[in-house]
Formats: sequence, C-alpha cells, structure tokens
Amino acid sequence: MNPQLQKKLRYTLFAVIIAFLFIMSFFSTQTDKLTSFSASKLNEGWDIRVDSDFVGTVNLPRVVEAEKNSIVSASRLLTADFNQPQTILIRGSLQNVIVKLNDSIIYEKSFEDNIFNTYASIYHFVDIPEASSGSTIEIILVSPYKNMSGTLNEIHYGPPSTIYQHLMSQHAYKLNVSLLMILISFIFALINLIFFNKQSQHNAYLGIFGIFISLWLLAESRILQLYINNDFLIGSLAYVSLAAS
Repeated sequence: MNPQLQKKLRYTLFAVIIAFLFIMSFFSTQTDKLTSFSASKLNEGWDIRVDSDFVGTVNLPRVVEAEKNSIVSASRLLTADFNQPQTILIRGSLQNVIVKLNDSIIYEKSFEDNIFNTYASIYHFVDIPEASSGSTIEIILVSPYKNMSGTLNEIHYGPPSTIYQHLMSQHAYKLNVSLLMILISFIFALINLIFFNKQSQHNAYLGIFGIFISLWLLAESRILQLYINNDFLIGSLAYVSLAAS
C-alpha cells in the first residue's frame, strides 16, 4: 500500500471523528428545546442512616462513609406533586436497591438473585401511586464495594415520558458519538484487512482499537439499558472493552 495513501486514510479517520465530536458537542449545548423535558428533582431533605445509625439530613448527591455491604438508607416525606402518579428515577452505583413507601416494599432490585448477573450501575424506575403526598419514601442501598457503598446520586421524578426525555436530552449525544465511532472504526479496519492486509496491518489494528474504545464509550453513555435490558452486558461491557483495547 502506498505510504501516502496510508497516511491519508489515517488522517481521514481522525478528522471525521474530531469533526463529529465537535458537531455533537455544539448541539448538546442547545437548551431551548431540551429544558421542557427536564424532570423535577427530589434532592432536598433526605434523612440518611448507615446500618440504622443516623448520619444527618442532607441534600443529594452525597457520598457518606460506609463499609461494603453496609445498609445505607435515605428517607423523606413526599411532596404535594405526588398526589398524582409519578415515576422516580434512581441511579444506582453498583448497588442493590430497595424502595419502600410507608414501610411497604414497592420496588426491589438485587443483583445477587441471579448468579449470572454482574453488578452494574443502572437506572431504577419506580412507580409511585397517586395520593402519595405526605407518605414516607425510603431508599435502601447495599453494595459489596466499599467505594460505592455510600454513594447517593441525584433523584428525579415525573411522568414516564418526561423521565425518558430527560435521559435522552442528557445522554443521547454520547450514544450517537459511540455508535458513529464504531461504524467508522469498523469500516476503517475492514478496508485495511481486505484490501491492504499484505502491505501493512497497523491501520487495521488502529481500526480495531477504535472499535473497542467505542464500545467503552457506549457502555459509559448511561442509557444503554433503555435499549438492552441485560445486567451482565451493561455491567461488563466497559471492563471487557478496556481490557481488550
């Protein structure tokens, strides 16, 4: 393969990726339409307990001191907005999640229920029934990892459509970038493997490396679970991609 053509292919790949990242970053800063899809926040006045010991009343997000497998509990009263049915959006960070309403469990997610599951940082969508204003909601988090055990992320709420639009407005551009990079890297590697394999394999390796990095970006997009409801894939894709690259 002509060395000059090799350079042109390599520069073309980089130029396309950089141009797309610039375009996506520009559009992601436009807030005139996206703000109408912002979900309401439920971050103030949470009473935090770790293994039944009261820590304090805090605003989220917050990281509290907790050992692995500690029972971290956050509770508060629901506002008047919960006279109407609402969906609460909880981000769990490698944590089992239990949600109680007036001491009754209304949602539970345990990664230990299936031996083939791996702990994943995912969103939990919890439906709150109407006429729940003034009720006590309690969120219980348990993680086998010390660094994640005391992590309390922001909490949002709203109708399901608003929650969905909120996630898309915040993270869809990351998904688009990763998918385009996968496509470009795949085409780049395929062209070099088929047409220029005898001359040089370095460009093909560069394309394969780009595919694995793109898969890592896809895993970090935070909305992969909206399309693939598989805890094992969501929890392992980022680590496998980094290891392979």
